[in-house]
Amino acid sequence: MPDPGGEEVPQPTTETGVRVFEDHRDNLTVDVDSELLLAHAADMRHEHSESALLWNVFRALQNIDPECWLPRFLRMALPEAGHDSGGPALDRATLAAATFHWWERRDAPAGRQAALREAAQSGSLHLEHYAPRSIPEKRSEIERRLAADLPFEEPVEIPLCIATPAWLLVVEAVYRGNLRRHTTFDARRDAVLRLLDVASAAAAAAHKQLYTVILCTDPRTLNLETARLVERYRGHGERLAEMLPHRQDSTVLAAAAEHLALVRWRDVGALLLETKAAARLGQFDVAVVDELIKYLGRKAVGFNFFRRLK
Repeated sequence: MPDPGGEEVPQPTTETGVRVFEDHRDNLTVDVDSELLLAHAADMRHEHSESALLWNVFRALQNIDPECWLPRFLRMALPEAGHDSGGPALDRATLAAATFHWWERRDAPAGRQAALREAAQSGSLHLEHYAPRSIPEKRSEIERRLAADLPFEEPVEIPLCIATPAWLLVVEAVYRGNLRRHTTFDARRDAVLRLLDVASAAAAAAHKQLYTVILCTDPRTLNLETARLVERYRGHGERLAEMLPHRQDSTVLAAAAEHLALVRWRDVGALLLETKAAARLGQFDVAVVDELIKYLGRKAVGFNFFRRLK
């Protein structure tokens, strides 16, 4: 960007050389002025922002008939969860009723907060993720929270939830980073565990089935820690129940573990190519899909759009 004198103005970057946009809208490709973005504007300025990536892809898909792409996405993520074996209903009426909910904040189940408070009172919170020199400061914070009757776990923010009358699809995303392995007052409470806890409780309360998809770039390198967290719970309902002793609905937790998936962004690109080739898309929708394919190519997720886009 040149300045009035014609000199090239260097773009702000982080210490590691990652670009930071002056305006979050410069990092977005769709609905850049949506009020939904305001609370996340600071995070979206970062070129490696997961929030910006998720918005750019799925906000664009939100503007396309879900019947064209959502069944493909679910079958790709959860191939073992076909409808005949208890998978999501994918009929036209169900898909037509799909609604998108961005960045909903949900409190942890009441039993979780009660258990944390009890552990705080008995001095048995899991703080082993802190260096010994930090423990006195954390214990002072615990005393302050007990005295003020403050919660020991903040609400969980669900980046995207696609809801139908029959099921909920929760989507979380990482790009170059990883999901957190700890919370402030619990070394064993990782981000995947929190998400499954809150989302499965919400789905059960609404009498719906939960499907959870974690999107990543490379589960073997960049996102190895996230992949390990997903594998820790995927298909392991007994482990999920063990880590959530405040929950008594083991059947719900077993289903949540069974319907947990890890999907690469490059697979989303391949899905878009398949959608473009197979679905009956209008001219506008074809243009949207083309731009998404190009966008994922530019994000270096291992997807060669130049070779494959026609």
